[in-house]
Amino acid sequence: MKISNESIGHALLRVGLGLDFLAHGLSRIGQLPGFAETMKGMFAKSFLREPLVLVTAYAIPPVELVVGLGIVLGLLLRPALIAGGIEMWILLFGSCLIQQWDMAAFQLIYLLLLSLLLATLQHDRLSIGAIRTRAGEH
Repeated sequence: MKISNESIGHALLRVGLGLDFLAHGLSRIGQLPGFAETMKGMFAKSFLREPLVLVTAYAIPPVELVVGLGIVLGLLLRPALIAGGIEMWILLFGSCLIQQWDMAAFQLIYLLLLSLLLATLQHDRLSIGAIRTRAGEH
């Protein structure tokens, strides 16, 4: 079986983006209270209430960890990409509220990459999920 350039490109982007999400989640999960306090400070002057900011801050690292693992391994890849995109919507909204346009730009890039991977799922041949699917077809 020859693997296409599209499939290799998809795998390179998938694993790279997944590692980024995974590393974000791993680095923050051990410092959850500190991360939440930083977020609380960032949003102190916004109209968002502190409990909403804290709930969101405590949810971000585990979501990043699970999404990153799903993307790296390619297990439940479609739901992981969609969950990552929804997370980016939430982060983008927050960044815009506090006028952090540089962060918003990075979040738009993440959203673009997640969308690109989702739109090209037909080229996923090198993930655990794709291999399992092919094995089940035989």
